[in-house]
Amino acid sequence: MNRLAVLILAGALISPCISYAQHGKHADEKGQEETAKVINSLHYAMAVQAVPDQVPQFKAATKSTAAARKNVQELQQKAAANAAGVGADIKLVIQSVDQAKADNDTFVKNFTSPQKSLLKDFVKKLNKADSEVTKSYRELDKAGDNMAKVAEAAEKLEKALTDFQKDQADLGAEMGIQS
Repeated sequence: MNRLAVLILAGALISPCISYAQHGKHADEKGQEETAKVINSLHYAMAVQAVPDQVPQFKAATKSTAAARKNVQELQQKAAANAAGVGADIKLVIQSVDQAKADNDTFVKNFTSPQKSLLKDFVKKLNKADSEVTKSYRELDKAGDNMAKVAEAAEKLEKALTDFQKDQADLGAEMGIQS
């Protein structure tokens, strides 16, 4: 080999060493940290991603929650108008809320082990909202024919269902499910 080729080859081999020395160890560590963050984010996203069976379960849960809210809103209108016969409407609301809670329980119970672990804060928030729904619909059940109590309990239940629905949507979004 001629001398020029050896110098070019040596320069190519030495260049990365000089570059490393100029930027120091910190630049390399920072790059590794960023790479690790990206990898961890990717692992998290894959671990919490909804499996195919969970998507229809989630859709059923959100659909039944929306139906329960609609029934409560209709009850609120009847109670505000002092309409007679709200007893049947109260039963319908209670049945629809029970269905929404059951559908949500089915969805959450079918989480994979990583989902249970990684989504526990979302589930905890959803369970808290579920408790408020239960408390509110029990008040509605006790209201009887007293329109003022029915209206008040229905208003609380509608707010609790709204919060519950938001928490459902947040959980679904975290799992990559489109609402």
